[in-house]
Amino acid sequence: MDQIYKYPRTRHLEGSRKQSGDEDLKNVAFSEIEGKYLVLEEKVDGANCGISFDRNGKMYLQSRGHFLNGGYGEKQFDLFKLWAGCFEEKLRALLGDRYVMYGEWLYAKHTVFYDCLPHYFMEFDIFDKAEQKFFSTRKRRDLLQNAPFVHSVRVLSEGYYANPETIAEWIGPSLFISQDAEEHVLLQYEKGDVSICGHDLKSDSTAAKRNIGYVSDSHVIYDKLTGREYVDFMADIYGVDIATRRERADMLLEKFALRDAFDSQIRTYSHGMKQKISIIGALIHNPNLWILDEPMTGLDPQSAFQLKELMRAHCDAGKTVFFSTHVLEVAEKICDRVGIIVKGKLIMVGSLEEIKEAQGDSSLEEIFLSVAGGEHA
Repeated sequence: MDQIYKYPRTRHLEGSRKQSGDEDLKNVAFSEIEGKYLVLEEKVDGANCGISFDRNGKMYLQSRGHFLNGGYGEKQFDLFKLWAGCFEEKLRALLGDRYVMYGEWLYAKHTVFYDCLPHYFMEFDIFDKAEQKFFSTRKRRDLLQNAPFVHSVRVLSEGYYANPETIAEWIGPSLFISQDAEEHVLLQYEKGDVSICGHDLKSDSTAAKRNIGYVSDSHVIYDKLTGREYVDFMADIYGVDIATRRERADMLLEKFALRDAFDSQIRTYSHGMKQKISIIGALIHNPNLWILDEPMTGLDPQSAFQLKELMRAHCDAGKTVFFSTHVLEVAEKICDRVGIIVKGKLIMVGSLEEIKEAQGDSSLEEIFLSVAGGEHA
């Protein structure tokens, strides 16, 4: 593995408020930078991360002094990994094995909420491993001018500054937060009501969530635990007694053929096995509402069949399964009602009979292609 180049901690200008954790850093007196050409940039608040390549062309992603090698704690970097993977060839051509590009990853909220970001990755520095020094702002601009897929932090001002006050004049609201951002978020939350099994999601959110079993498409699980430890953890959260959890776990383990691996660490599981343990953990408290995001992904045919049987039985008992899928044949076979979403908008919803009658009794796939108009969902 290539050497990691951790970004150095940033000292604060004398008179400024220190961030939590920087109390041991010595402030920079203005006399140390007086007469120097300075560049003032907006400091965005995210997770410090970096991108580099070794001499064999292998890409390394890092954050706060460690490489991103997988694990539950890296879930907020899933899109960062996806973005870097999409542009890997261009990033390799840009950086080679000589440069490390640093930026803030802003997908997960830290202490600041931004609603006008041009991108979740905001580049702020580049390190030359050969010369052991950082690029100037001008050199960074020159390197990145033909890389429109990389967005840099905003430069507020640059030049010579006579005193600290002339620097402080640039302190103000973030350029990536709209004036009505907070009001907009509050309005979105306050608009309308959501009730789950008679519990209001605003005033009684804990009770509402106890009625939900959620399976994501990204395996949000603690993979250092064994399958048994993870299911017990989920059962403890939802207050499932020992006898009930064992009975329900035995039933689900049998259906998904996971009993032999139940006492192994989840990190040793295959993709399909992780999907199975995610489903078992989400359903261990027998919730009234199942919310499943692409639940068939990675499942073997037998396990997919068992899940569909469970979903159908759950609905036949008067309860609800709300799930997303791109496999339209599955939706057509087991759903009572179907919603078609294109570019984030719900453009059609109803029972299969209603939708087919309105669209000329076609298959769900033909209906989707017709109403989507060639757009991707």
